[in-house]
Amino acid sequence: MKAITLTQPWAWSILHAGKRIENRQRKDRKRPANICNHRGPLILHAAKGMKIRDYEKAVAFMVGHHVAQSIFASSGLSIIPPRLQGAGDDWLPRGVIVGRCIVAGEIFPVGDAMLTDKKHLMPEQVREQFDLRWWMGGHGLLLTNVEPASNLVAARGMLGCWTVPDDVLEQVRWT
Repeated sequence: MKAITLTQPWAWSILHAGKRIENRQRKDRKRPANICNHRGPLILHAAKGMKIRDYEKAVAFMVGHHVAQSIFASSGLSIIPPRLQGAGDDWLPRGVIVGRCIVAGEIFPVGDAMLTDKKHLMPEQVREQFDLRWWMGGHGLLLTNVEPASNLVAARGMLGCWTVPDDVLEQVRWT
């Protein structure tokens, strides 16, 4: 089964905060084909590394796009990164399989989308089906049927779309 590795708090946001667009943008703004061509089941892996600066930028994005206030308030989480609070960062698992989903299609930089069944969605149709506050304006995967793993299994992530070893996949349990 294929997987993508996500840094935190983005993996958490997909599993617990309703993020259904996984932004994948190259610096040269070209389409990242090795990821954007994938459709169907996908394993979500949380990267082992997490820089406080990147975490703060992600939280600033969530606050700036008004997706964080209700999310953080309802979950009881603070917007201050846990390491800065001295509370550790155990609430953000890293280096493990955290969930799975279905890649239902791709959103393009102009805001339209192509679904797995080759159905083309105009920007207003995408807006009706997906929360575009999570979209950063480039290419992205449209995610559905998101499900957290009921246990966290260590796995070595990779860049791009990668195959989860069978022995790792066999250990993962689903809710």
